[in-house]
Amino acid sequence: MEHTERFEASKSSDGRFRLLIEAITDYAIYMLDPDGTVTSWNPGAKRFKGYDESEIIGENFSRFYTEEDRRSGLPQRALETAKREGKFEQEGWRVRKDGSTFWANVVITALRDNQGNLRGYAKLTRDMTQSKLAQEAMSQAKEAAEQSDDASPNNAGNDQRAGDGKLENNLCECGTKRADGVSVEEQPGQ
Repeated sequence: MEHTERFEASKSSDGRFRLLIEAITDYAIYMLDPDGTVTSWNPGAKRFKGYDESEIIGENFSRFYTEEDRRSGLPQRALETAKREGKFEQEGWRVRKDGSTFWANVVITALRDNQGNLRGYAKLTRDMTQSKLAQEAMSQAKEAAEQSDDASPNNAGNDQRAGDGKLENNLCECGTKRADGVSVEEQPGQ
């Protein structure tokens, strides 16, 4: 949209809304008809999904789901949930035009007219891949650290069950020190 066209568009409420949607590139924002056919497309949608507007308008949104999700009926269930409850929200893998996948936060909202008739859906998608990968890396690091601690020779054989079934920590008295540097022998009350 040229500068003059943008100025003219900003004079109407619909025009201002269109400018807003076109300016947002961190989210894919588009509309679906009641059957899930794409009816509008913003620059954020092009950025995330890889489709030009002319390629995707008129196509069913199920193409953004993995083959497994399509086989399980997830796209249709998402629309049915949004229709019944007003909104559907989920995180999961989505597919780009080039076949690559990304972790997405997806919100589908039912759009109804004044009489309550379903007119279609608004779909908002955000790429959460970096957040997902960081979370997985942290979980793996934590798990590796816990396994490392469990396998540490300093911990081996220290924990034993007493006759009453309670867990006791039997540290050897061979100069073992706590994390604060105090030796076991120096601990108060010992």
